[in-house]
Amino acid sequence: MVTNNLTTLVIGASGATGKELVNQLILRGQNVKVIVRPLTKIPDRWETNKSISIIKANVSEIEVNEIAN
Repeated sequence: MVTNNLTTLVIGASGATGKELVNQLILRGQNVKVIVRPLTKIPDRWETNKSISIIKANVSEIEVNEIAN
């Protein structure tokens, strides 16, 4: 397992490939920030996982500081 202070941004995390990518990153000890559409269903375990930050928004409406923080 790799642990570090880096965070991986996953856009489109609610799709099949995105979900698998997030799961693999978490298994490897990565911090993950995901962007999903506001009404998209995401796995319940993501809501409680401290390694995952969730941004519910359309990509075109996100401010740079939302991604950076």
